[in-house]
Amino acid sequence: MDNIVDKCHNRSFVHHLFSITPAAAFAKISTQIDNSISDVSWLLRVSAPARFGAAAALVSLARDNQHFVKLIIKEDGAVPLLRLLKEAEG
Repeated sequence: MDNIVDKCHNRSFVHHLFSITPAAAFAKISTQIDNSISDVSWLLRVSAPARFGAAAALVSLARDNQHFVKLIIKEDGAVPLLRLLKEAEG
């Protein structure tokens, strides 16, 4: 047993191991998880035609304005946008 205590002489580790998390923190995390699940569920419910229409609208905006092209690229949206367009074709 002394050997284990010697290995855990780092107070930070022991402190985190035995610290108590307030109930309010659990409630906050639970709410955030519920909200995230709702967001993902909404995304999954969006129909394919709606997604394809949104992709076509983004392409139209990008075609008309270089600013939108830069925003799509900056937000790493080019690959998902191209994937949606390919799905719409097939």
